[in-house]
Amino acid sequence: MTAYRSKSPKSAGNRGLARLAFAASALALLTACATGPTPAEIHAMDWAQAARIDTPPAYAAYTRMHPDGQYVPNAQIRTLELQEMETQAFAFAQATDTEDAYAAFIAAYPWGAHTREADGRRAVLAAPRLIAEEKTDWAEAQSMDRIEHYENFLDNWPRGVNAEAARARLAVLWKTDQGAFVQAKRSGSPVELERFIRAYPQSAYVVDARREMEQISRRDDEAWRRALASNSYAGYGDYLAAFPNGRWRIEAERSVEQLRARDYDAWRYAAAMDEVWAYEQYRTQYPWGSWYDTAYYRIDWIYGGRRYSAWDNRWNYGWDRGWRWGNGVRDNDRGHDDGPDTYPPLFSGQRPPNPPGNTGNNPGGNPPGGSPRNPPPGGNAAPPSLWSGRPNPPPASPPPRAQPGPSSPPSLWSSPPPPPPSAAPQRASPAPFSAPPSSPPPPRPHSQPNTPFSDVTRVDD
Repeated sequence: MTAYRSKSPKSAGNRGLARLAFAASALALLTACATGPTPAEIHAMDWAQAARIDTPPAYAAYTRMHPDGQYVPNAQIRTLELQEMETQAFAFAQATDTEDAYAAFIAAYPWGAHTREADGRRAVLAAPRLIAEEKTDWAEAQSMDRIEHYENFLDNWPRGVNAEAARARLAVLWKTDQGAFVQAKRSGSPVELERFIRAYPQSAYVVDARREMEQISRRDDEAWRRALASNSYAGYGDYLAAFPNGRWRIEAERSVEQLRARDYDAWRYAAAMDEVWAYEQYRTQYPWGSWYDTAYYRIDWIYGGRRYSAWDNRWNYGWDRGWRWGNGVRDNDRGHDDGPDTYPPLFSGQRPPNPPGNTGNNPGGNPPGGSPRNPPPGGNAAPPSLWSGRPNPPPASPPPRAQPGPSSPPSLWSSPPPPPPSAAPQRASPAPFSAPPSSPPPPRPHSQPNTPFSDVTRVDD
């Protein structure tokens, strides 16, 4: 006892010194992180940036920010050198006097004093070439007399000499069979192309319309094969986005609804099991599922409930009560770790009308062997449909029972949902053992001795 008392002040002092050293190191680290660059470092960075750009405006900006900087003389000398180089380059362009020479000068010295003069001279030299190119394009558009060629001409020469004539010709062509064919082709719909063929059976563009229909059909089939290979929301959604009027549109919408129904049944199964393995199986088989994140939160809360052994063992009953989120953190914890008073939702943004347990003045929930006061519904509502006007899949009905089984612990649902199509077979939980009630033995005559065969009926000859 005495030895222990003699070592206590020394160990306490060592611990105090260790705390002080740790605090000092942490303070030094925070100070170093919070300290910004020094004025000398800022000056060096500004000069490095000006030297990297290497133009008179960049050196002027450095001189304006650091009028007394040590590199101001260097900036002034370099500015004079660049201005002299610009003057010599412009003199060379003037001597050459070509469109390419002025274009190269403008590209090399966009900040130069002679840039505007060089650009004006370049435009004068380029005018004959541009006039010739416009005449060539206009002659080609007139010879082809197609809507696409006139549109390309207006894109290249919107203010050209023949721009108004091109617009007038376009207005006429849009009212002909060529305009109807272009509209049907740009719609990308075989229905529109078929309508054009019926409206203009003698048109010269009927062959083009049929060829376009074949190409659309091939692209449609290829996109549908990719959607079938993926067999997911994304695959069918991409197909419907690319071909909203495709020949496989009905099948794609039906496949999406089937995936939603499978996802819904798989989530009901996982929620009814309410075990980590069930939620992990759901997340593995349905990474695109509507309740993928909710399953993750539920796994986290199940693990949390098992770690905190000081909680009430019945806290898991009624976990589908409301789930509220604070400013990026979980609510109802008041700065502490999560407690049994907050639970994740069974469905994101939904709450059953009659939650089992944990209601009213019964914060502890229903005991494991009891039954909820308000029985829950037979199944939660299906998620909203992706397609307007189409009904949601009905909740799956429970499988029929051949004979009533022994009593089992209360479930979150009034009837267990069927397992998902691709899920593993449900593991049957063992029913609680209950011994049959013992009945009293029949009365025995006092005259018979208590023998092992006393219960056998005696027959007299």
